[in-house]
Amino acid sequence: MGEGKMQSIHKTEPQMKDEHEKACIAFTGGGTGGHIYPGLAVIEELRKLGFKGRIVWIGSEKELDRSIVIGQGIEYYAIPSGKFRRKLSLRNISDLGRIASAYFRARDILKDIHPSILFSKGGYVSVPPCRAAASLGIPVITHESDASPGLATRLNSKKASLILTSWEVTAQYFPESLRSKIIKTGNPVRPDILNGDRQRGLSMLEFVAEKPVLFVLGGSQGAQEVNDIVLSSLSLLVPLVQIVHQTGRANFDEV
Repeated sequence: MGEGKMQSIHKTEPQMKDEHEKACIAFTGGGTGGHIYPGLAVIEELRKLGFKGRIVWIGSEKELDRSIVIGQGIEYYAIPSGKFRRKLSLRNISDLGRIASAYFRARDILKDIHPSILFSKGGYVSVPPCRAAASLGIPVITHESDASPGLATRLNSKKASLILTSWEVTAQYFPESLRSKIIKTGNPVRPDILNGDRQRGLSMLEFVAEKPVLFVLGGSQGAQEVNDIVLSSLSLLVPLVQIVHQTGRANFDEV
């Protein structure tokens, strides 16, 4: 009996490998690069760990979101997206229709690709896929990068099997009933950001080593208020520091 058991175990090893290679993990999130890049860092780590299965991203119809993800060699499925506005707005009516459409589109995608899990990085586009996954019995993991979770993460957390956070303090923003699901993991960061070369960067920007560098980060879409503050403060800043200002595409020419 024991020998028979051992033989059956050995026979399943190729099958397990085959199942591993056929596995699928779905990701969702978007609206801004901040809801995409940490997810790409997770995907990069999965690949380093030897994951050979299918990886799919369900995101918004924005060309920026699509180009970022496809640029990493990842399948991309676009769904309609609508924001959850807390204030009264006529746009809430049209957005409700888009959200409903996104839910059914996401459900169809998930039924077609059969993922083992859905990993959400937040953003308003992630809510319909998370709801759809939960309705299909697909486990949902949601990750929050900010100390205070956004509305999308709060909604997704109700359907999540695990809630991952970057900060210890984030747990206090969730109901007591959900806190057993919370794990503080930190924020996923791509290795190429951690392994930069200061001298190469200075040379590329034609900066000098003796003067401090101020990096102004406006996010993938930029931030108008940040741009305005920097521009109005240039006369004070330039004598003191060398400035790298990441503006976002929309404001690049203006800055």
